[in-house]
Amino acid sequence: MKDLKQFIKTTIREFLNENKTHIDNIFDAGYKVYFKNDVIRYEIVKNYDDAVKLKNEIEKETNEELDIIDMERFYQDEYNKTIKNNGGLFDINTEWYYTGTIFDKNKFKDKDGNIHQININKSNNGLEVDVFNDRQTKIGFAEFEYDNSNNLRISMYVSVSPSYQNKGIAKAMYDYITLKGFVLKPALSGLLDDGVKLWNSNIKYK
Repeated sequence: MKDLKQFIKTTIREFLNENKTHIDNIFDAGYKVYFKNDVIRYEIVKNYDDAVKLKNEIEKETNEELDIIDMERFYQDEYNKTIKNNGGLFDINTEWYYTGTIFDKNKFKDKDGNIHQININKSNNGLEVDVFNDRQTKIGFAEFEYDNSNNLRISMYVSVSPSYQNKGIAKAMYDYITLKGFVLKPALSGLLDDGVKLWNSNIKYK
């Protein structure tokens, strides 16, 4: 189980670092049927009964032992562990406080003085923000969604290219949303370690 968790966490980070706007087969998974001794070999099915049937069929064919994991429960456990490791659960009703990013229309400087352009667009259930460097290469992406109470929240789809991380790109995206008049709140689940730390550190700007 430990190896599987590490594999999935690494896979998620790789997807995010590659600026994937959707995490195919990972967060959308229902049940993962996997080889205990080889976590890279797996099949994903939506229905538990189908997962059990598949597990039995593959075990019969390969004489190897397989296991089934409920991905929704797995990610909730991972999320709870991440929260615990970062000083406790933040209040999901807290707001993002403007950190001081200075914008010239839709352009801003990162911590190294590089100028980037930020664009905001409406999506089906919220907003999408893209960040481009001076060569018009996308280096950041964030999706914000309305919850059932019409609060605008960070979704699990937040990405900054590896070479631009820790330069204030994510803060700038959140600040930009805030300056546009939106009240931004944290994701209800799915934030990775860095996202939790960033949100927890924002309270000092209150």
